[in-house]
Parts: sequence; structure tokens; C-alpha cells
Amino acid sequence: MAGLLAGAGMGLAKPADVHGYPGPLHVLEAADTLALTDSQRAAADSIRQAMLAETTALGAQLVEVERHFDAAFQRGDIDEAAVDRMTAHAAALRGRIRAAHLKAHLAMEPVLSPQQIATYERLRGRGSP
Repeated sequence: MAGLLAGAGMGLAKPADVHGYPGPLHVLEAADTLALTDSQRAAADSIRQAMLAETTALGAQLVEVERHFDAAFQRGDIDEAAVDRMTAHAAALRGRIRAAHLKAHLAMEPVLSPQQIATYERLRGRGSP
């Protein structure tokens, strides 16, 4: 729950990250090593803040759906139709959260130079030493 409410990545964008699409948080963490310009830092921060705004709101909605699940089972007033409806809603929210994280990686990639991406890859333990 804490990760959802904080907009944390939780590995949701791993396919993007491992294939050369850097994440804005990791880019900002490595800003000095990557020799980011002021405009690159601002772009990374903007991408990250937009992603966080979206994912924290969606995460809060998902946590609420899970609370409704718990409460319905606790009360004993749940049926198959409610399970189908609630799981579909939860799955849609999870998909939107993942999409937001993946899109942040897509948005970050053109901000960096090929050399910076190569450095990022090495910092993340990939690529040539």
C-alpha cells in the first residue's frame, strides 16, 4: 500500500529500464555522473512529477478498491458479480499505474544523449564495463 500511495515504481517499468529507456528518478539520482544540464534536470524532474501526480492518485484509488474488497468479505455481502466487477476495476487501475511508469521512461529517453544513456546503462549494471 505504501508504494502505491507514494507512486513508487515497484518494478513496474522494468521492461523499459532494462532496454535502454532510463527512469527519471534514477536519472536524477545520477545527475552529476550523467553530467545533466540544467534543462535536462528540469525535464527529468517535470517528467517525474507528472508521473507521480498520476500514479499517486491512481494508487489511492486502487487502495480504496482493495479496502472495499476487504470490507465486503468481512461483512459477508459479496457475490461473484461483485468479485468480477471489483477485480476488473483493480486490474484497470494497476494497468494505468504501470502505463504511467512506462510512459515516464519513454518521455525520459529523448532528453538524454546516447552517451548519457550508455553511462546510465553502466550505472544500472548493464552494458560494457
